[in-house]
Amino acid sequence: MIDLALISFMREELATTPTKFVRYMASEIPWDDRMIGLVGPRGVGKSTLVKQQIIY
Repeated sequence: MIDLALISFMREELATTPTKFVRYMASEIPWDDRMIGLVGPRGVGKSTLVKQQIIY
């Protein structure tokens, strides 16, 4: 069974994700593929990019 606290946490994460700034490469990522990999140094916005894609 899915933990309701986890669902609540993820809804809050998505609600607080900034959407004003979108990375310029976001349109180049094949979001419809079964699996994608985002690599890069820490703190460059990989997780935020994925969260923004979930919101849109």
